[in-house]
Amino acid sequence: MSHNETWVERFMDELTFRGARPRTKAAYQARLGVFLEYIGDTPLEEVKRAQCMDFLNDLGLSASSTHAYITTLKSMGRFLEADLFDQGWRNVFNTLRYPKLEAYEPLILTVQQVKAMIDWMPKRSPTQKRERAMVMTLYSTGLRCTELADLKLEDVDVEAREVYVADGKGGKSRWTVIDKHTAEAIEAWLAVRHRFQNADSPYLFIGRGTPHMSRRSVYNVVSAAAERIDEDASPHTLRRSRATHLREANVPLDVIQKMLGHSSSGVTSTHYVKFGPEFIQSALEAAL
Repeated sequence: MSHNETWVERFMDELTFRGARPRTKAAYQARLGVFLEYIGDTPLEEVKRAQCMDFLNDLGLSASSTHAYITTLKSMGRFLEADLFDQGWRNVFNTLRYPKLEAYEPLILTVQQVKAMIDWMPKRSPTQKRERAMVMTLYSTGLRCTELADLKLEDVDVEAREVYVADGKGGKSRWTVIDKHTAEAIEAWLAVRHRFQNADSPYLFIGRGTPHMSRRSVYNVVSAAAERIDEDASPHTLRRSRATHLREANVPLDVIQKMLGHSSSGVTSTHYVKFGPEFIQSALEAAL
């Protein structure tokens, strides 16, 4: 292992200690790998700002992607700074400036668009029933892509129309609810789930030959469904749209935050207790 690779390995250990998610660590490691290849034999602690600027310019990436690389280098710089402080090392990575990001207007589907997207989805084969249930669950609950993929059979109570999200973002678990249409779609999928060869998997949504749906597979399902309404939507588009529609249905903001697992100061379960899951479910059905 080279001198620079040792630094990166130690940095990865530090990220693990801080509780960074595996996906975050993998992204940081991949970007640092590209940077190490660029600087060659130059030790990380001897890299000059000009080299960093040349690297970022040569990448030729979008402003948002360049932003991610700078964030990675700055994080690595802070780690080096802690170890090299006594040597008076100058943290050149900290001098890098983020590019100006263009204003971005996120896509929010209308209720009619979501209905059209779901109505267009066929539901005859087991795979079609599974995909329809996936899209409806994503929209109904506002789950993140990974949270949907990680759902287990025991996490879903179709009769009570409740879903338990174990170890969500930030390690936080929560309960959320589904509307009756989504409950029916999940029941239709469960009725044919046994026809998959890995039906003994504990996960709710399984693939042919895989006991667990990948994030990419979930994304592809949503993307294909959205193409039918001529939109380029993702699982997060459904999550964002659901939040918007709930607000339009007068669901209190703190309830929405709790349902979607948002971190926000002052968010409590007061309204959830006050209104109860029945109120939320009626709002869900009013919004779809």
